[in-house]
Amino acid sequence: MKKAVPLLLAMILVACTSTPTHGAPVDPWAAAATDNTLVTDPTPMLSAEEITFLRGVARDTWNLLSGAQLNQTTSLLRSSVNLAGKPGPTVELAPPTPEEEYTNPALVGNWLTSIVAARDLGLLSDADALAAASRTYDRLRKMAKYKGFLFRWYDTETGEAIASPKGQPVTDGYVSTVDNGWLAQGLLTASAAFPSLDFRGLADAMAWDFLYNKKDNVLYNGYQVGGDYSNASYMNLYSGPRIADYMAIGSEKVPGALWWGLARTPPKERR
Repeated sequence: MKKAVPLLLAMILVACTSTPTHGAPVDPWAAAATDNTLVTDPTPMLSAEEITFLRGVARDTWNLLSGAQLNQTTSLLRSSVNLAGKPGPTVELAPPTPEEEYTNPALVGNWLTSIVAARDLGLLSDADALAAASRTYDRLRKMAKYKGFLFRWYDTETGEAIASPKGQPVTDGYVSTVDNGWLAQGLLTASAAFPSLDFRGLADAMAWDFLYNKKDNVLYNGYQVGGDYSNASYMNLYSGPRIADYMAIGSEKVPGALWWGLARTPPKERR
C-alpha cells in the first residue's frame, strides 16, 4: 500500500457530499475555461450511480485506513499492509508483521486529511472524528522533531524516530522536504476542522526557511541532521513535491518568489 493511498479518501470526493443535478447539466469545466473559474464540485457531471460507487470506494478506503492499516496503540498509519493470499473478489488481510511497523510524515499528514474527509462524508461522527484527531495530535506532540519537522521514518509501535524502515532508533535523522509538505497540509486541514486542537501551532513551528535554497530559489530535497543538505533540490512545479512549495510559501517564511524558481515543463529529454 503506497503512502499516497490515505489521500485517496480525501480526494474521493468533494462530490460525494452533494446530490446530483437532474436534467441537462451545464458543463462547469467548459465554463471555467472561459473565465478562469476554479471548479471544485464535479457533481453536476456525475450520475447518481457514479456517486453511489464513489461513496462505496470512500467507505472501503476508510475502513482499510482506520482498521488494518492503523496501529491502534500509537494512532500511526503503517506504510503497508499485505494480503493473506491472492487478490480476488474478496480478500483478507494478513496480520501486520514487525517489518511493516513503520511510517513517515506524509502518511501522518494524509491520515489527518482522511479523518476530516471521513467526517465530511458521513463515515465518521463529529465526536469520533475529534477523538481520532486528538489521539493523532497527542502522538505528534511526543514525536521527535528538528526545527518543527518530523524525521523521515518512525516506528509505529513506539513512535520513535528510526534510521530507515525496520531500522534502529536515531536522534539525528533525515528531514525530508516533500514528506513534511504532506504533513503540513494535513496539519492545516485538521486545524480548520478541529480548532480546539492546536494543529496550527505544529504547522507554524515548521521552519521552512531552513529548507530554502536562496541561491537557486528552490527548496532542498532535505537535510541530514548532523550532516548537511541533500545534493539535490526540488525545482519542478509539475511533480508531486510541489506540495512542499505551497506549504513553504503559505507559511510566509520563504519569499513568494519561490513560485517563479520552479520549472513549469519537463526538459525535452524527459517528455
